[in-house]
Amino acid sequence: MNLKYMPFLRTKSGEVSAISNLSPFALGRIKSLFRLTRDVPKNFGQSYVNNCSHVPILLDGEENSAITGSTISFITLYNYLTSNNCAIAPAISYAADPSYLAAVKTLSLSPLVGLTIKAGFADLPSVASWCIANGFDPSQANLVITIGDTSNHDPYMYGNYVSHAINSSVSYINSFKEIYINAFSAAKDHSGFILGRNLLPRKCWTTFIHTISKTNIEVNFSDFCQIHPSLE
Repeated sequence: MNLKYMPFLRTKSGEVSAISNLSPFALGRIKSLFRLTRDVPKNFGQSYVNNCSHVPILLDGEENSAITGSTISFITLYNYLTSNNCAIAPAISYAADPSYLAAVKTLSLSPLVGLTIKAGFADLPSVASWCIANGFDPSQANLVITIGDTSNHDPYMYGNYVSHAINSSVSYINSFKEIYINAFSAAKDHSGFILGRNLLPRKCWTTFIHTISKTNIEVNFSDFCQIHPSLE
């Protein structure tokens, strides 16, 4: 099984350090997606250029744009990385906010990385046509199917549901360059955690493995490298 992996990271120097320490073999199977934090550290771009300029990067400014009401931080960082010869492409949600969509359309992107589209189950029948309508080529784009929190689901029952949703939409999504499932393993309410290390079952991974055993199309794995994306 030659799976590819797309971790959803944050624009923090520690994340850059982690990527820079990976082996060439691991890097060959990873596409890292960096989500812009509310306040992007001033040294993030330089840190990435100094340590990881050889590593392709996906940049997702959607959350930052929604919080700040501006795409300036996203565009500035994206253009800085581009000008320093980083292989880079943006990430965007299906039916994204018009201002963010407009910003993404102005950017140059590396075909080595490929634009990444995030979509839910209900979006699958129309996500390819949405790409084409906005001037994006699905065959040069990655599709990330967001299945959310898996902690309250039986991974085998949920995997059956996810695989059915994907198989029902194969004719709509098989034109994408690569397809990923993105999930996480714990709910936002973490009040039951104890101080220190907490061990939780990786239901997102179990769900994924069961899903791909039943899908009629190649699917790869994506997660937040943490139990819930809100736990920053």
